[in-house]
Amino acid sequence: MARTTPPHLALALDRVKAFVSKHPNGVDVNDLLKVEAYTFLNKKARKQLLEVIEHYNQLVVIRTGKPGRESIWLRHKRYLTEHIEERNGDDTTEPLYTCAECLKEKPAGEFYGHKNKSFRCKECTERLPAQIKTAPVQLSSDIKDKDKEVIVTKQNLSPLELRKKAEELLRQAEETERTITAKDVFQKQLEPVRREVLLAHTKVTKAVEAMVDGMAEFDKAVAKLREFKIIP
Repeated sequence: MARTTPPHLALALDRVKAFVSKHPNGVDVNDLLKVEAYTFLNKKARKQLLEVIEHYNQLVVIRTGKPGRESIWLRHKRYLTEHIEERNGDDTTEPLYTCAECLKEKPAGEFYGHKNKSFRCKECTERLPAQIKTAPVQLSSDIKDKDKEVIVTKQNLSPLELRKKAEELLRQAEETERTITAKDVFQKQLEPVRREVLLAHTKVTKAVEAMVDGMAEFDKAVAKLREFKIIP
């Protein structure tokens, strides 16, 4: 069945999918208020957007609790595992993390140093070659050797050469500062235009929605007029 997304929901749908894709463990539906395009929708349009997402399987929608007071959890399909655990306020199970190697969700106990946000599970770590496991130690040793080389080099330079080095570093710092300033100015100039375009798009979609509703009411009125008969 072909997917038909109402025009006034297209932008919000794309933004919501992009937002959810950044969270491997999923997000609560209330977190969608962080999506700017979603905040422009009224309550009816937000409900309609959620129905489109669930009906056309755009995201994984998990509902828990009683109707009317249920909590809704959204998750991107790329992070879907064989078993999806329902989340609720009384959940006391061990938190799940996604392995950077096998991309599977596993309990925190399955990781070395699981407080780090970028890591491999124990199973994937054990499969790594020995040279990769010892790489951090070797890297630390290399850094110390480089530091020693820099100190020796500085001792061998004359005052004039040191001055030239300092001037060169100063020029590089000034160039970097100018580049960063130019980017900041560009972002400040771009932001108002971006917001204006987004607001204009929202107004257009709302106008289209109002027109569609008006046409539906018009069709109903015409149908009643056709059925109208004068009773003698």
